[in-house]
Amino acid sequence: MTVRAGREFLAIPGPTTMPDEVLQAMHRPALDIYSEQMLELTDSLLADLSKLFATKGRRRRRWAPRSRC
Repeated sequence: MTVRAGREFLAIPGPTTMPDEVLQAMHRPALDIYSEQMLELTDSLLADLSKLFATKGRRRRRWAPRSRC
């Protein structure tokens, strides 16, 4: 059995060791769901999923929010 560095948390069915890298990632601020960065990430993930599952379907139209006042 491999023992990893981290802290124990109750994660059902737990407890489990949560690596410090995961804990640090959880404390990063979330992306704005309307930002260009999120749209690019989503497009990239959908393209990767299409390759993974060997699918070719119609592309969804990208929705961009109206400019904020």
